[in-house]
Amino acid sequence: MKKIVIGNWKMNPEKVDEAKKIASGIVKVCKNLKKTEVVICPPTLFISAIAETLQKTKISIGAQDAFYEPKGAYTGSVSVAMLKRIGVKYIILGHSERRELGETDELVNKKLKVCLKNKVTPVVCVGEKVRDAHGYYLAFIKKEIEHSLAGVKRKDLKDVVIAYEPVWAVGSKALKAIEASDLSEMVIYIKRTLTDLFGPAAAQSVRILYGGSVNKENAGEFFNGSGLSGLLVGRDSLDVKKFGDIVLLTEEVASIK
Repeated sequence: MKKIVIGNWKMNPEKVDEAKKIASGIVKVCKNLKKTEVVICPPTLFISAIAETLQKTKISIGAQDAFYEPKGAYTGSVSVAMLKRIGVKYIILGHSERRELGETDELVNKKLKVCLKNKVTPVVCVGEKVRDAHGYYLAFIKKEIEHSLAGVKRKDLKDVVIAYEPVWAVGSKALKAIEASDLSEMVIYIKRTLTDLFGPAAAQSVRILYGGSVNKENAGEFFNGSGLSGLLVGRDSLDVKKFGDIVLLTEEVASIK
């Protein structure tokens, strides 16, 4: 199974020409990849333009969110089917910044099921706001996984990606990324939770990513014995050089395995 690196551009950049320039740069850096899949998730307004830039390349286009209804009176919403028609293959669901605006596990679950129905890969984000010494955050993450994946069939689990993003490590105000040893423990815990819900075989088929202050300096450490399948990169995905370094490092790790 290939490693995967997803670039979440959030509400950046401001202009479509700048977005296309970044995408073109990433295409050049990633042209020789064999063991790593790259996904770019630009603002919704730029998806069509970036999808055109990525034509005939191995890089996939993704979206940062979607609505669970196929059509109707839902002002400002974009459906999964609409996104699929313009080339979207991955959709980020339940990102901490969306949850801060009111996104719930139940909403994530509705969106996830629609993604699976439309054969678009959902990237489900889970993570705690604070890490307490008593380990209560583990129960919180377990609940997020249980509720977000409620009703998902065992055979469909292989089409779901889980992105672990501790909220305290996300964004420009984050003090630091997670320690590699702590990340390894979290990957094991997430897989154990999935095993309890779906069985060991199905749990092993799920790709688990890490997101939160990822950069070229720490990316390699995250893969060290963690069983991690890839990375969800925020601000550094807008810098061709920095994102390229992260992708090439991931490719190097994938080639060793």
